[in-house]
Amino acid sequence: MRALEQALAAGARGSSTAIKVARLYDARGRSLEAFKTLQAALGRSPDDRPTHHAMAMHLMNGEAPDLTQVEDHLGRSFSRGDRNYESRFDLAQLLFLSGKIEACENLFSEIEQGAPDDFRRGTSRTDNVFTKRLNRHSGRITSLRPGYAFLRSSAYPSDLLAHRSMSDADVFDELMIGDEVNFKIRFNRQGPTAVDMQMGRVAVRA
Repeated sequence: MRALEQALAAGARGSSTAIKVARLYDARGRSLEAFKTLQAALGRSPDDRPTHHAMAMHLMNGEAPDLTQVEDHLGRSFSRGDRNYESRFDLAQLLFLSGKIEACENLFSEIEQGAPDDFRRGTSRTDNVFTKRLNRHSGRITSLRPGYAFLRSSAYPSDLLAHRSMSDADVFDELMIGDEVNFKIRFNRQGPTAVDMQMGRVAVRA
């Protein structure tokens, strides 16, 4: 840590040192110092895409992130025509979280059409900084196949994939077309998917 701080103070070129230092600060609970480090790096190189991505992730790890600021940094973390699909994937998740569903759908379509075949084909088994902030949603099963299902929900224009391995197998095996379910959302390259399905609609809080 000390060596990285000294290299940064000595004017290390590029953004990698500042990003590493900021991540170490965050890991040690020194959030303000992490923010100032990234802010200073952007002051030196306002168009540095990796630093914008690092700042977005730093902000998302805060208690109440300003999603508009996060969207701005993620939007500046890649450029038209480049191959940075990881940043696009993060922005698409952020757009879903922000309720900007049309823009989210368009960006996932761009990812699906342009990203390498092995990019984000599967759904993560754990939440990330975006999905951990999403509420459960309700939907209705529209199609059943061996090992997976599709469901319709007001959460997204297209039917959502639900794989058996991403929910309780006993619950999945009892599903019938037309059943109402509630679920969490995580993402793959095509967009949101349904995980942790449970029978019945989301309970409405009084």
